[in-house]
Amino acid sequence: MSKWEAIWSSGIRIVWRSLLWKEFQDLQVRPFMCPMDRYLEVYRICVLEGPHPEQASFGTVTWLGTREMEQSPFSGRYEPIAHALADKRAKIAGNYLFAGAGLIAAALHVPFDAIAGWDADEFFDHLAQAEFIAGKPLEPTNPNAKPGDNNRPRVKGGKRLVRPEPPGGRPSWNPEPVRKEGPTTEQETFTWTK
Repeated sequence: MSKWEAIWSSGIRIVWRSLLWKEFQDLQVRPFMCPMDRYLEVYRICVLEGPHPEQASFGTVTWLGTREMEQSPFSGRYEPIAHALADKRAKIAGNYLFAGAGLIAAALHVPFDAIAGWDADEFFDHLAQAEFIAGKPLEPTNPNAKPGDNNRPRVKGGKRLVRPEPPGGRPSWNPEPVRKEGPTTEQETFTWTK
């Protein structure tokens, strides 16, 4: 669970956790008299350290409520989703062990808590098994390699699970979504090109 800290120039300090998906959904459907009531409930749920909800300033409660409700990836808006996904992809791509644990969990159906209890020998034994099942090795990046170096070891075995390209060399469809200019409703609209 993510914990955050904010300190204002007036000396007010709060430490809070993000809303869980279930909590976000519950707050979306619960009837409130005004947005401030919803923000106060967010403050009650999320704040771990800081002023009591009844003593917190209007600005602090509004800031946290806006951050957790409107700027949350759970809101369904394009910008928060794209930002959160880009951050997490960079985190996973930048850490071989996180990526390896994800591959093991997906391919071998092992929970992350169990993976955290393994030693290096067991971890890499399972990682090799997961690579074999996926049909593609998860190569570590050599930080000392020069651009253009191809010093990856050749791995035999496994099966190809990706769809081959058509004879022309390019896919006949475009897998990238194209965002229309401006949303047509509260939610962003995506279309798929052909």
